Amino acid sequence: MPLPSGGTSISDLIVPEIFSPYFTQRSLEKSAVLTSGIANNDPQMAAFASGAGQVFNLPFFNQITGDDEVLQEGVLLNVNNVTTDQEVAVTLNRAKAWGASYLSRVTSGEDIMGRIGNMVGDFWARSHQKVLMSILQAMFTDVANAGANKGVLRSTHLVDQSANPFDPNMIIDAMAKLGDNSDQLTAMVMHSAIYHSLSKNDLIDYQRDSESTTDFATYLGKRVIIDDACTSESSGTVFRTYIFAQGAVQFGMGNIPAADAVETDRNTLGSEDIMITRQRLLFHPRGFKWQGSVNPSNTHISVPAQSLSEQDNWVKVVPDKQIGMVALESLAI
Repeated sequence: MPLPSGGTSISDLIVPEIFSPYFTQRSLEKSAVLTSGIANNDPQMAAFASGAGQVFNLPFFNQITGDDEVLQEGVLLNVNNVTTDQEVAVTLNRAKAWGASYLSRVTSGEDIMGRIGNMVGDFWARSHQKVLMSILQAMFTDVANAGANKGVLRSTHLVDQSANPFDPNMIIDAMAKLGDNSDQLTAMVMHSAIYHSLSKNDLIDYQRDSESTTDFATYLGKRVIIDDACTSESSGTVFRTYIFAQGAVQFGMGNIPAADAVETDRNTLGSEDIMITRQRLLFHPRGFKWQGSVNPSNTHISVPAQSLSEQDNWVKVVPDKQIGMVALESLAI
């Protein structure tokens, strides 16, 4: 049936206490970033996002290095310090509103709440992937900023073959950036042009997800996600393929009150129903410290997407081999 009008409005159909968990779960299930394992749904991050504050410190012990010592009678062992450092994560506050004029085009049928829930969940899943792509731009961009700095990881975790067509050996070279940690790489994000080139050469395999019973693409045994944002910032014909370790990104969805997560309103004079959805979440690349401003223009209550993509806002705080992401730049085959 069409979206009810007159005496029945969106607020009659969308009960926040019921709808909020529905669309939240849908967004998590549809998020390729989460289902691929690139991002881990981290309870600590969820707890941060559920509480007050915008910036959170994640202290850790630095790796113990050096050689062991030979025990000798009368010779004291050297006492080495165990040092600490910290990563810093930043909260993202996001919202999106829709009017009934839009909702009415997608809500024909009996299960109106289900249809809207699926639509909203799919929207937020795509939004989560855009957040990841913004962070990756800061890590690997080939465009220098005012300080002449390119991406934070560009010199250490990227293979630049931007003048040459994609070749499987290039991917191996990119994975080799992590040395003996390369076996931890489990998923890729690539442009559709690269994906279709690989498909034409019969290089894409498919596996069945045991939970969703759907098939997903793999290349070199690694799960593939397609995103046409995987291009160089300076050239739309140079494609960037990212390869990730399991849990290279920490994710947490805040448990905000249902009445804030989903809110409905009605413009009676305009005969328009409005639905607003909000999320408070954290996307944090492991091994980094956020040093950007939370409120750069004194108008934002959170970090805008542009700030996430700026390389000077991120600082590497762990050794290179502990950062679970590498990249390749190339042309299509």
